[in-house]
Amino acid sequence: MGGQQQQTPQQQQTPQQQQMYAAQNQMHQQQQMQQQQMNKQREVIWEGELYWKENTKVEGTQQSEKAEYTVMCSVTSTKESGLTEVKSDNWPRKLIMQLIPKTLVQTIGGLFFRNSKSVLFHPEQSDALDALTRVLSNGFAGCVHFAAAQNCDIKVLILLYSSEKKAYLGFIPNEQAQFVDRLVEKSKRLCLTGVVWSPFFCFQNT
Repeated sequence: MGGQQQQTPQQQQTPQQQQMYAAQNQMHQQQQMQQQQMNKQREVIWEGELYWKENTKVEGTQQSEKAEYTVMCSVTSTKESGLTEVKSDNWPRKLIMQLIPKTLVQTIGGLFFRNSKSVLFHPEQSDALDALTRVLSNGFAGCVHFAAAQNCDIKVLILLYSSEKKAYLGFIPNEQAQFVDRLVEKSKRLCLTGVVWSPFFCFQNT
């Protein structure tokens, strides 16, 4: 008699896990689409500084200290029929970025990322760029704020790093107001539950 093979029951995913996996797939598809666009005609639409803060652990202690970084960079957009997909007429010369958990973006970003415009960031080589690459490769995304910019339709841009292409991908959800509302709602829940998910401070809708 041959031995009977035991079947391991499948683990059922919670609705939240299903939502996150779906969002991850959608984000991955959007990243692939943008990577395909990297070979299309592109034009520089912005040049300036990207600034952020993060908490770094003091070696040999349990303490941490805030570190500030600034990297010079340019941003390019695809160009078709003489027009760029993204316009940056009212972008400030200094972009302020906050680090947020990548899982937060994956939780809420699927639909928004599928309906979004995209750009590529081209940072200059520096120690700050090394720090940016390191943090974006270790579970964080960048949330670039445009709230202080006057007459600017963009409120936030999400910056992700693709280690495969060594590219810094910027996503601009078309439904800006709804995306910001969801981002604020989710981040407030994490703050209220005492989960310290950001090395800077909790996202604020300013």
